[in-house]
Amino acid sequence: MPTKTHAKTDRTRMGDQRRARLAAGWNELRLWAASDADANTLKAYAEELKMKSIENKMRAHAAERGLPHDVLEGTLAAVRTQDSDKFTSPSGATLELMNVLLRGGAVKETNIVYELAAIAHPGNARVIAGKLPTKVREQYLMNRLDYRGGQRAINWEAAHPTWADDAIVALQDGKLDVWADQALEDIRATDA
Repeated sequence: MPTKTHAKTDRTRMGDQRRARLAAGWNELRLWAASDADANTLKAYAEELKMKSIENKMRAHAAERGLPHDVLEGTLAAVRTQDSDKFTSPSGATLELMNVLLRGGAVKETNIVYELAAIAHPGNARVIAGKLPTKVREQYLMNRLDYRGGQRAINWEAAHPTWADDAIVALQDGKLDVWADQALEDIRATDA
């Protein structure tokens, strides 16, 4: 089976993940085990407990934000496949779910899925956020423009060189839907 290659070393990635988790309020715990079997039992229990805790936090946040149950269940399934070999990105399943939601016009739900993914994998939230502006453009904006939409979008992007950064700020503020609707309105009003 081919091994995934990443730009960062495992040590660097683990350090980034540790810092992100600590910043997100996680607690670090180090244990000693008397045997390999005890260590494996503790690791399995810790992983199970961690996943239950993450899912509870995700469910509470989804309820608070009004995320439909089917989207929550899809998000939980996507988060469980983090680092799957089926995708080229560690969060491939989450990104694919976001594509589906954006194509269907569910920008607010996409924003909430991002928030949930950040709860589950805080060390990868920046990677997802960095990919989302292009996804919004391709899956949401371009699918809602007329035949001159491509040229309008090019002209709009040239006039708004910080559009991707603005989209990321809106995403992180929980207002991606507001930003996307305004961008769509502005692109439609742009000369082709």
